[in-house]
Formats: sequence, C-alpha cells, structure tokens
Amino acid sequence: MFWLAVIALGLARLPILGRGDLAPDEAYYWIWSRYPAWGYYDQGPMVAWWIWLTVKIFGTNEMGVRMAPALASLLTTIGVALLADRIYGRWAALWAVLFLNVTPLMFIGGSVATYDPMLICFWVWTLVLLERALSDGSWAFWLGAGIAAGLGLLSKHTMVMVIPGLWLALFLTPQWRPWLRKPQPYFFVFVMGLLYVPNLLWNAHHNWMTIRHLLFLSQAGGPHSALKDFGAYIGSQVMLVSPILFVILAIALVRPNRWDRAPVKLMWWSAVPILLFFALFAFKTKVQANWAINAYPSAAVLAGGWLADGNARRRWTAGLGAALAILMSAVVLFPAILMAMGVRAPALWHLTNQTYGWKKLGNRIEMERRRLGPGPVFICGNDYQYCSEAAFYTAGRPKTYDLFAGSRLCEYVMWNRDLKGMLGENALYINNNPDLTEIRPLFRYVDPHPLVVRVWRKPYYRNPVRINYIFRCYGYRKFVGISEAQGG
Repeated sequence: MFWLAVIALGLARLPILGRGDLAPDEAYYWIWSRYPAWGYYDQGPMVAWWIWLTVKIFGTNEMGVRMAPALASLLTTIGVALLADRIYGRWAALWAVLFLNVTPLMFIGGSVATYDPMLICFWVWTLVLLERALSDGSWAFWLGAGIAAGLGLLSKHTMVMVIPGLWLALFLTPQWRPWLRKPQPYFFVFVMGLLYVPNLLWNAHHNWMTIRHLLFLSQAGGPHSALKDFGAYIGSQVMLVSPILFVILAIALVRPNRWDRAPVKLMWWSAVPILLFFALFAFKTKVQANWAINAYPSAAVLAGGWLADGNARRRWTAGLGAALAILMSAVVLFPAILMAMGVRAPALWHLTNQTYGWKKLGNRIEMERRRLGPGPVFICGNDYQYCSEAAFYTAGRPKTYDLFAGSRLCEYVMWNRDLKGMLGENALYINNNPDLTEIRPLFRYVDPHPLVVRVWRKPYYRNPVRINYIFRCYGYRKFVGISEAQGG
C-alpha cells in the first residue's frame, strides 16, 4: 500500500498533461529534440533526449512532449520516498512525497516540458545513491551516484552544486570525515565529470556558447535594486511551495529532526547552501524562481521527518498547507475558480494563457502560406517563442527560422546560416509587434497590412490575452546573420 500511494502521488499530474497547447518554452525544447546533439545553446541536452524518446512512444502531440517531465517527476517521487523512508521511516516518506507533489513547483512544474524536472530527478537519485554509498561503502553505489550526477549535469548546470553540498556534509560530519581520505568521493566526482565531457567538447567546438549564455544570464536583468530583487526571490520561493508549506519547510531546515544522524546532515547540506547562495546572489542580480529548485527534494525529506515525529497540531497545519497548495495550483490551471470568487486577475498573471491560441495561429499560418505560394515560402519570426510554436502547430511541422532582428540569441542560431539559401524567396513573418522597422530592410517588399490573430479567453478576460501578427514578406534579400541579435 505504501508504494501504491507513492506511485499514485507521482502520477497525479497525468490528467493535466494534455490540457492546453504547448507553452513557448515547451515547443522550443521539442525543436531541440528534432536535432539530437550533445549540447544546445541554452543548456545541456537531457530535456531534448527525453522529449525525443517520449514523442517516439506517445506521438508528436502535447501529451507526448509532456510525458517527459511527468516520468521524471514520478522517478523523483520514488527517490524522495526512498530517502525519507531510510532516514525517518514510512510515515515521514508519505509526508515528504505529499509535501513535494502538492506544491505548484512539482504539481504544475512537473508537467511542463523544461529541463528542471530532469534536473530534480537526477539530483534526487544522486542523493539516494550517495546516502547508500556513505552507509555501506559499496563502490557500486559511488559509481551509480556519479552516473546520476553526470546525467543531472547534462540536464542543467546547477547540478554541480551537489559537489560542495557533499563535501560540506563529509567535512562537518565527524563519522563521515574519514571519507575525505578515501578515493570513493573523488571517484564520484570523476565519473560525474566524465559523463559531462561530451557536452564540454561540444561547447568547445561551438565557441562555448552555453557557458557564455549562462554567464550572460547571471549578469543580465536590467535595472537592479538589491532589496527589491531579494524580496522578489523570497516571494517567488513562497509561491513555488505555497505559504504554509514554506513555513513548515523553513522550520524543518532551522530545526531538523534527528540532527545527530549523518544522513539528515546530508539532506541539510544539499538544501540550505543552495537557498542561501541564491538569496545572496539576488543582491547582485535578478534571480529566477526556478534557479534554486534542486534544494526542495532534500527539504521535503526534512519536512517529512519533522511532521512524522511531531504532534497532531503539526499534521493538521500541514494538511491545511497541502490544501492551500492544491488550491493555488488549481487557480493557476483553472481561471474559472477566480471568476467564481469574483476576482478578475490581469491576463499577464495567468500563466496558462501561454498555452492558448497557438493551434489557431498555426492554422492561420498554413492558410497564408498557401495563398502566398505556389513558390517556396519559409516561416520566420523574431523570437524563439513564435518560431517554435509555428513549427509545432503549422501543418507538416516545417522548419522555422529566427531572423534575430533585435531579438536575443537562442538555439535558432544553429540554423541561421540556412537562410543564405533562401535569398529571393517569400516568407511569413510572425511577431507580437506591428512595427515593420526591423524587418522591412530584409525583404524587397513587406505588406504593411498583416493578418491579425487575436487570442480570446472569454468569459475570463474582456480583452485578448495575446495578439499576433502574420506579415506577408516578398523577396528575402538581406542576410544579416546574428549581427543584430542581443544578449549572450
């Protein structure tokens, strides 16, 4: 019954996988999966590999793309249950997986096809295997932990933070300190690095584009206010977890149960330094809400231990927190709830608006492509969001191109030179801006009267949640490469 409950919680997000169109980032990572490689502009290749596999199994549709994060989240849930069960017992394990899966972070985030679910999955299994390796010393567990960590590093580069967490746990836990004089921890790091080598070589061959991009993101963010960005970071973490569960998590981190046990310290050192690092980093630049998410599985284990050994008041509070977390996720997924409460939130506040209207846009693009024929017509845009959605939802799923006319660099840079072979061809240009200033020099003629595609979500909003423009462009004549692109 215990494992049935764990698996049921891990599969709880399945009913929402097919809900709505792909969000722009999901369509973008699906684009990656069409070109399997050891690296991509923005991050490591793991999300593309998972999507490639699940699309092969479940089909090229919303469900097929989102099965990748759903399976990763199921494996995460099983791993957290194993950790909490070994450290605190089964009741703690049930609380830990419940804590983790009802948060918006996991319930919604675990169904969105980005690289974060894969990172969390491999992070958790690295900790599972490290805890076993430190308990019985088996080389097999050290090898497995290194493989899991290497795969995590191929998912997202913040996986590297497992190394300082482990070393702090070893150095500051007297019974584990002798491990620092043994080869196994260094073997773990060696295996982790070995799996990362192909991505490192790919980056070296591509002008270190991923590393340069990540360095750019760490310094970007526009006007900076240290206190404001720090407050935004704390607020974003509260909303990822939900307010009551965030307080429980904070208490469990400040007063961890059974602190005298070494595995508890491993959980603590694999969570607290990450949260503190990004809290301090927020004083330098804007920190995105998802940058610290690998701290939460360990925190959930500690929260499970705090709840299992506590009194009934703690558990009632946790139950209320879980109910609030579920309500928060429901409000995000179903705007009708807010409407029933008499609340009309701005369209920008509702993240699921990003998953509406793309099929309609794809149908309109296909209609215009036929009208602009019979000669070759390529589809392009000025940001990866529109290019990716057009590729997924236009009939035949054609290859699309980013003209980089002032937009930020992205994976589309890999195919930019293909545009040289399209000089003289007609094109459809998709954007959310009716201004032609940036693209008019690139074509012989651009029809100044675009097809306007309005996306409505009535009765939730009185105005369109998005307006897209499809421009008919004739005679592509000026290849600018990436000279006008912005960012790193």
